[in-house]
Amino acid sequence: MFWDKKEKKESNELPDLPPAPTSRPQLPPIRVDNMNKSPRLSELPAMNTHMESSENFTPRTKLPELPKFREMENERIVENGMEEEFEVIHPQIPTPRVQEFREQREIHESHEAGPIFVKLEKFKSAKNSIMKVQEKLKEMDELLKVIREIRTKEESELDFWEKETDALKSRLDLIARELFEKVE
Repeated sequence: MFWDKKEKKESNELPDLPPAPTSRPQLPPIRVDNMNKSPRLSELPAMNTHMESSENFTPRTKLPELPKFREMENERIVENGMEEEFEVIHPQIPTPRVQEFREQREIHESHEAGPIFVKLEKFKSAKNSIMKVQEKLKEMDELLKVIREIRTKEESELDFWEKETDALKSRLDLIARELFEKVE
């Protein structure tokens, strides 16, 4: 039965084939005399002679000429004393809208969100790589903070130096005025 599968040992051998039937259909023997009496076929003409004969072929019967119809292009047709002009109308094939197709595809994709099966090894490696990226981002944030602090310190020092140079300029101007006023 179904539950006894474990107990039975499967054999890899195929069963023996049944014996071949011993009776065969009886056919009449072939007679050589009949073969000699049959008419022989003439040999086929060579390909080149066939092509030449088709080029020289002329039809025996002449076909009647086709009747000629008058051509009517953009002519006015008069019926019952009324003139009408007919315009050629070309059917327009509607073009599919790409936007609608994309929207339909997005709708189908959102409905098909189901479980995703991933190998455990790939999941672990992806998790490790994400953690490494997060660590690198934290390091970058810390470095950016240090750079900002250094920049603010540099700016404050530059401001201090600007004030000092302005103060020195103003003192030199004051001294130069006092000295040159006395000399003149």
